[in-house]
Amino acid sequence: MKVQDVMTSPAHSTCPEVSVASAARTMADYGCGALPVLDNAGRPIGILTNRDVRRAVAVGDLGRPMKVSEAMTLEPVTCSAETPLVEALKILSEREIQHLPVVDIQGRLVGIVSLSDIVAATHRATMFRISEPVLDQARN
Repeated sequence: MKVQDVMTSPAHSTCPEVSVASAARTMADYGCGALPVLDNAGRPIGILTNRDVRRAVAVGDLGRPMKVSEAMTLEPVTCSAETPLVEALKILSEREIQHLPVVDIQGRLVGIVSLSDIVAATHRATMFRISEPVLDQARN
């Protein structure tokens, strides 16, 4: 299985100039735990995670809206749609992150894959393999 089989595409994203509050509302509205932050060409330059939002709220100046560029994690780790799920899982584990923006050959965002996407796909595949022999036995 490859990342393209389980990724969310298109992915919701944001811009560096947007307020953290606005980006957090987008995350809440769409139920996503991270938003890739894109440059004008559609390439990820950062990622805003739930953790980044909490940190921004904790240290932010309540009198001034904080921009995404001030709260985001810079230089996000990315992968391609052709990346095997096992490799994506290894990246997530080694980097201790939960989301990978998925980019095309030009580095533009085409989707996002999360740890929960991979776990759910693995679970479905495992359950299918387990149920096949049971179904075969039932047919006989």
